[in-house]
Amino acid sequence: MADIAIKPYLARSKVESDYDIPTLTVNNIRTQKHNSKLDIYTCAADIKFTYAIKSMFNKVRHITYTIQKTDDGNSEFYINVYGL
Repeated sequence: MADIAIKPYLARSKVESDYDIPTLTVNNIRTQKHNSKLDIYTCAADIKFTYAIKSMFNKVRHITYTIQKTDDGNSEFYINVYGL
């Protein structure tokens, strides 16, 4: 999950060399619903953003996401994240 959330920050750091990239920590992961017919899970989590330099921007964001295994048999998953 943190890999998905960090992508915009990494892209910005390539443009701004002194950009303070936050450390992301995912906490309180919980399953909210499972659609057994489609095998889709709806989950929630908290993502904590911690900045080394600009600590006034530290925050926790509450997100939800869905996760579903792809049909191609490669053991990959399709994830949609909401709330970032």
